[in-house]
Amino acid sequence: MVMPFDEELLNPASLDVTLGSRIMIEVAETPELQVVDILGHTADDPYLIQPGEFFLAETREIFNLPNHIGAQFVLKSSRAREGWDHAEAGWCDPDGMAADSRWRFAINADCIRSASGPA
Repeated sequence: MVMPFDEELLNPASLDVTLGSRIMIEVAETPELQVVDILGHTADDPYLIQPGEFFLAETREIFNLPNHIGAQFVLKSSRAREGWDHAEAGWCDPDGMAADSRWRFAINADCIRSASGPA
């Protein structure tokens, strides 16, 4: 159902997901979102998101959910304490996600408190 599957991301009642290789940033000069490749960025060389900036992101994982299974995307509390808000990205109805889909979600950097940048 999830590829790639990493057993280390499995929790008793959930699965952590990882950020994909690109984000789409809202830019004032245009109504279209700017696609930004973040693949080469690391903890030592992060792509910095400014407080108040809005962007769309997607998971690295690809989902193939059966038609009888729903899912919910919830931000980890540790990220919320850093000032991240996933902007209600979260419910996938049964039969609501196309095959081979990455989960796309909106993120608002309301008041980022972490000096290390996004994780």
